Amino acid sequence: MRSCTFCNIDPKTNKTLIKEYNHWHLLINYMQPTLGSSLIVLRGRHIERVSELKRDEHLEYLKIVKELERALKESFQPDKINHLMLAMVEPHVHYHVVPRYAEERNFAGYNWIDREFGGMPKMSVETRERPVLTDIIDQLRKYLN
Repeated sequence: MRSCTFCNIDPKTNKTLIKEYNHWHLLINYMQPTLGSSLIVLRGRHIERVSELKRDEHLEYLKIVKELERALKESFQPDKINHLMLAMVEPHVHYHVVPRYAEERNFAGYNWIDREFGGMPKMSVETRERPVLTDIIDQLRKYLN
């Protein structure tokens, strides 16, 4: 088995970490298909199927979703929020949270256009520069419990 990127997250050095929970890491997606795209990653153990989650992991995940959706709405006013569990590239249980925008948004000096609004987001987009990711993280943290 190859090394798992998500099993090796070090919260002390990971620059994409937004918040650490008991069972999950909330990370900014360094590849931003849309403004504020995030990852919710199971921490502490490697599993590849949602059916293997424990009850307390499920419950905490729902708490994180509520927190993150509120933070995204307050920060960037998305028109929709998609939740994707693909696990194609990294087979560790994790969820992509992709805010969706019918119209362009401007944040941190960038114009953000959701070209696939109304359809599947394009997940393979260019990496954003670290300063803008830090700005997004700081913005979201303002509204997280």
